[in-house]
Amino acid sequence: MLIISGAFGLFHKDTVVGIGGYRHDTLGEDMELVVRLHRHLRLTGKPYRITFTPDPVCWTEAQEDLKTLKNQRIRWQRGLCESLTKNLDLLCHPKGETVGWLAFPFMALFEWLGPAIEVFGYLFVTVGD
Repeated sequence: MLIISGAFGLFHKDTVVGIGGYRHDTLGEDMELVVRLHRHLRLTGKPYRITFTPDPVCWTEAQEDLKTLKNQRIRWQRGLCESLTKNLDLLCHPKGETVGWLAFPFMALFEWLGPAIEVFGYLFVTVGD
């Protein structure tokens, strides 16, 4: 699991403080924190567990117009890109285990590069007709 929404995340304080806490230079600070926790704890060989509960209760506000939704999606995409690029040494690292060999490559291929591949596909289909 590479993403835990900031509204739902509970973290061991000493561990988060030990890796420098939330970064202030990223848009997706909640994802970046989780990826950095994985990277630090995997590469140092410390045992840990990041888990979730499937039924949290929290109120949120849905976007009310397309412009706000577009801005949110752009912010999320930029946050994803920053989180992955700032923690690239976790990608396929021998100590990365499932996170470094499965979750990180999945996010890089399908979430990070996916929009570009989709646009290419639409152009290819349109021009290929």
